[in-house]
Amino acid sequence: MNCLIALLPYSPTHWGPLSLIGAAALFAAVLFHRLVISSYRRVALKTANASSCFVEPSASANKAIPTLLLTLVLFLVPTAFAQVRVDVSLKRNVYLAYEPLIATVSITNNSGADLHLADDARNKWFAVQVEGAGGHPLTPIGTYSNEPLTIKVGDTVRRPINLTPLFPLGEHGNYRVTAVIYAADFGRHFTSSPLSFQISNGRKVWQETVGIPSETAKGQRRTYSLLTHHLPNSTMLYLRVQDPDTGAIYCTSQLGRIVLSDHPAAIIDAKNHVHILHMIAPKQYLYSVFDTSGKLQPPQRAYQATTKHNPVLTRLADGRIAVLGGEAYDPSAPPPAQTLPGLGDSPVPLPTNEATSEPKKKSKLRTLLDR
Repeated sequence: MNCLIALLPYSPTHWGPLSLIGAAALFAAVLFHRLVISSYRRVALKTANASSCFVEPSASANKAIPTLLLTLVLFLVPTAFAQVRVDVSLKRNVYLAYEPLIATVSITNNSGADLHLADDARNKWFAVQVEGAGGHPLTPIGTYSNEPLTIKVGDTVRRPINLTPLFPLGEHGNYRVTAVIYAADFGRHFTSSPLSFQISNGRKVWQETVGIPSETAKGQRRTYSLLTHHLPNSTMLYLRVQDPDTGAIYCTSQLGRIVLSDHPAAIIDAKNHVHILHMIAPKQYLYSVFDTSGKLQPPQRAYQATTKHNPVLTRLADGRIAVLGGEAYDPSAPPPAQTLPGLGDSPVPLPTNEATSEPKKKSKLRTLLDR
């Protein structure tokens, strides 16, 4: 009977409507079990007075009845365990070390009443757990908080969370993330299924260290690194900005796809900003500029090669960095509309087999063959 009682919520003050139904059904099962055993023994005692063939109910029979009752209760009566569904998802399962790793947590309320989620003195209502190699949990390196939330009956709410600043995910390897939601209405936690992902270090294709031209940051340095990262269907180019003295990483920004047959070009300007030009598709290039804090300096321009020249990143005589050759274009613009022939347009005449007024001249080879 202890296993039946253990299925009840932690405290009667947190029992929901379905939990109360389940509790009543469980207590009814216990009473029914006792009545069946008592009646069986009374009938057996009366039989023993008339015959000496009294048989005490076996231990297996005593265990079979509550087991059957428990199965019936769990099958027919819904409990709080399935009232809140939690899922976690990622856009892909392989990431470059220190790039933003956004996990989306989905919470579905199937409890039959509005679900109120809020922190209390002992529990945060929203949490994530990350495990490293061997299933060892990672110690968080950052904190976060969420405002209280109310989810209507049958609704699903999704919350994105960046795992990179919260956990030490700089080492190559396999990891698992699990979302945990605490519902005070039920006095318990609801967890998602663990989701696996992998961290890769990428391949370095260019690197340069510069100083910061600022009086407030005098003596500080930054290291720019261009990294390629292979995904199942493409190869991506990243820029990482790091303090070589402290190891602090200011950004690991994805610049887009890269064609590996063309090496990316990078030049440092007078402000120690980095200018990058790389091929994103055949005859298509992307031009980007980042400052020493890792912020993208707009605008980011796209270029395409012409029949005569490919875009080239170069330093001009006055020290400015510019893209020469090719032509700029807007990759988000819709393609030009194609002009279709109208109903009134004259059709192109088809070739005919009519003889021409002047006979065709024979080739020199044919004249020789006809002789």
